[in-house]
Amino acid sequence: MSAMDDRFAVPDRAPPPLGVHLRGRYRLLEIVGRGGTSTVFRAEDAVRLRARSPRPQVAVKVVDLVGEYQSDAVELLHREARRMQGLAHPNIVKVFDSDTDGRYHFIIMELLSGATLAQILRGPATGGLPLDQAMGLVRRIGSALAFAHARDVVHADLKPSNVFITRNRSVKLLDFGLAHAIRPAALAEVDEDATILYIERLGGLTPQFASIEMLTGGAPTKACDIYAFGVLTYLMLCGRHPYRRKTAIEAHREGLEPIRPPQLDKARWRTLRAALEVDSARRIQSIEAFVETFNEPSWFRRLIRRSGVAAL
Repeated sequence: MSAMDDRFAVPDRAPPPLGVHLRGRYRLLEIVGRGGTSTVFRAEDAVRLRARSPRPQVAVKVVDLVGEYQSDAVELLHREARRMQGLAHPNIVKVFDSDTDGRYHFIIMELLSGATLAQILRGPATGGLPLDQAMGLVRRIGSALAFAHARDVVHADLKPSNVFITRNRSVKLLDFGLAHAIRPAALAEVDEDATILYIERLGGLTPQFASIEMLTGGAPTKACDIYAFGVLTYLMLCGRHPYRRKTAIEAHREGLEPIRPPQLDKARWRTLRAALEVDSARRIQSIEAFVETFNEPSWFRRLIRRSGVAAL
C-alpha cells in the first residue's frame, strides 16, 4: 500500500449498540448515518420528553474508532462542536452540546429529516438537477460557506454527502469535523486546532473534492472550499465530476479541461470555470464573488455590457 493509500485506510470501528442511554439522557434508537470517524444516531432526549417538547428527538454523533487513532477522532469531534456552536446560520446544522460517557464521546445536533445531496444525485436526477434548482442550492450552500469564511472557518470537506436537503426544502451544511480556523500570521506558530495532523493520521479528506494544496499536505484555506464548491456545483448541474473523478493533481498533470454544462451561458461558465481552477492563484477569490456572479441574470449582464460599465 502506498503512502497516499495509507492516508485513506479505514480504521477499526466499534459504534455503541442501539438502546444505550448516553449520560442517562440520550437513548440511541437508530443509525442514520456514518462518517469517516463516527456514527450518527437518531436518539430520544429524556429531558425534552419530560419537558413535553414537540421535538423530543435529536441526532447524536458518536466517535466509533478504536485503537491508535481514537484520540485524534475525539479531538476532531469536540473541536467540531466548538466550531459549529459558533456558526449559527439557517443553512448550517445546529449543534447543541458535546459530552462524554465512559469511552463514548459525542455531540448533540438537531435531527434532520430528508436526504443528502449525494442520495438525491444518485436518484432519477443522475444527469444533474434543473438549472433553477441547482442555482437555489448554490445560493444557500454559498451563504453558509460565506458565513463560516467571514468567521475565519473553512469547512475542508465539502461534498454531496455533507449537504442535506430537508423535507421542507431547507438546506443544511453538515460535518465540520475537519473545519479549520484560519489564524492570523502572528499567531500561526501555535495552533492546538491544526487540521493537517488529523488529515495525515485519519485520512480525513475526500480526494476528488480536495484541492491540490490539501492533497500535497497544505493546511485547508478558503480557496480549498472554493475548489470543492466548484466541483459540487458542476456535479449538481451535470451529474458527473468535472475531471472524470480524477484528483486535482491528476487533472493538472493530464491537462484535463472540464466540459461546459449545456444549460450554462458563457458568462456563468466563466464563473464556474474560475472556481474549478486547480491552480489556486487563478481560482476565483471568494465564495461571495462566485455566488454573486454565478447568479447574475443574463438580462443584467446584457444591460451592463450595453451601458459600457465594467461588471464587478
